[in-house]
Amino acid sequence: MRPPTSQPVPASVRHYLLTGVFCTGAVVLCLELVGARVIGPFYGTSLYCWAAVITVTMIALAAGYALGGRAADRDPDPALFAKLTAFAAVAVALVPVLRVPVLKASASLGVRLGALTSSAVLLGPALALLGALGPIVMRATTRDLSRVGTRAGEVMAVSTVGSVLGAVASGFFLIPNLRVPVILHGLAALLLALAGAGFWVIRGKTPWRTAGALAAVLALAWASARPVRDGMLFSRQSPYGEIMVFDVDGLRYLLVDGVTQSVARPRKDAGAAPAAGRTLPPLESDSPYLHTLELAAKLRPGTKRALFIGSGAGQLPLAFEAFHAIPSDVVEIDPVMLEAAAFFGDIAQGLGKTYVEDGRSFLEGGGRTYDIVILDAFVGENPPYQLFTKESFQAARKALSPGGVLAANLVSLVASERDQAWAAVYKTMRSVFPETRAYLASEPYKGLANIVFFCSDRPLAEDLARASLDSRREVREGSSFALEHELTPSPDELGRAVVLTDDFAPVESLLSSTALAWRKVVQDTAGEAVLR
Repeated sequence: MRPPTSQPVPASVRHYLLTGVFCTGAVVLCLELVGARVIGPFYGTSLYCWAAVITVTMIALAAGYALGGRAADRDPDPALFAKLTAFAAVAVALVPVLRVPVLKASASLGVRLGALTSSAVLLGPALALLGALGPIVMRATTRDLSRVGTRAGEVMAVSTVGSVLGAVASGFFLIPNLRVPVILHGLAALLLALAGAGFWVIRGKTPWRTAGALAAVLALAWASARPVRDGMLFSRQSPYGEIMVFDVDGLRYLLVDGVTQSVARPRKDAGAAPAAGRTLPPLESDSPYLHTLELAAKLRPGTKRALFIGSGAGQLPLAFEAFHAIPSDVVEIDPVMLEAAAFFGDIAQGLGKTYVEDGRSFLEGGGRTYDIVILDAFVGENPPYQLFTKESFQAARKALSPGGVLAANLVSLVASERDQAWAAVYKTMRSVFPETRAYLASEPYKGLANIVFFCSDRPLAEDLARASLDSRREVREGSSFALEHELTPSPDELGRAVVLTDDFAPVESLLSSTALAWRKVVQDTAGEAVLR
């Protein structure tokens, strides 16, 4: 260990090191936030994903602090900062390259351990290297032991301010507007530029051979990470997830953070006009639950207007207009989702108005009355809890005309004590609507299924049977399984179920087993497709 010398640190070097620790502090927070999007396609952005990323971040930074402190004592040369920053640049650039093989290899470990392992492999090295930089700056800028506390506080303060900037930049600008590989390559380029500036400031020259080698590694990483785009029609980050639309085997998929939201196939009669002024949509849903929800259009003769909370691919609003002459308003919190829906048809054709806002706030706004309200909103694999509380259903009932119908979709495990979320939703709905019915929309896959609810202040059973007979062929066939499989909670299930309220709505907790099962289904059925 070399003791501090009395020779002062050159002002240019000190300014560089403080600027460097500011920038690397920003990169750490960017990596942490983007890291959730890195593993999100396989593991979602639920509590498990964030717990894994935060755990890896804390452990990696702790290891970096310890190792960086020891390295700084052995070699207090400020150039060590530039060297480790260059290595960190390479580690960040390799994340997009390794993403697919690491996520595929870790999938067999399950959602919890897989998320933790993949985060450690992909993010751990870069975060450990970045964590080592703080102690190095503290050691390199200290020449007087009586000033150690001042220097340490200065470095920590500058790094923390950088982290604040990184959090703001990532959450408000980078993630909503750029794809994950682009963000990571930008961070790698920033670190490489920072390393090059350090060699020039500290040594007075740039080691061109080293810089050239690093640049070659980064260029190779960038080229290798460019995704295969076959069939990809749309890919955008939004504040709520990574949204993709692509074609595979004659089907069109809409995915959010790797979770399939809609699947559709081309209609042979697309473009034909079933009635004056209306045109058939180009695609037909391949999801039985959407056909079951479409029964709502036939439940109340004389229906004039419908409200959709959550647009998805926009197939249902299009069907309401094209096949039932019912115009619809759509409330969608994510404007990027509306862009993606355009690849499934001209969504504006079936709409009255589109509102980009939270569905709950729209319902609470009042002043609008609908004959039908369709609730089909998800953030990844979880529905927004505020839309499934008693107060939310009360607001929906106020928005319905007399005899109106609320129809809702929920994905849940069924016939399992691990997850009784659907029973809690059923009990909550029944506390507001005198008539509440639940149907299994399709045969469960590994215990997982869509459950469609119908609620009203008037009886529904006979009307649902009639609606099926009066519906078009695709709806009759798609909803036949559901109408034959009504779900009714037992007295014991209802007794255990909670009524969800704004003050107590543990929706994510109730759906935790569902989220794990859904992610496993995604990995088993979609695999690498979710990483396009």
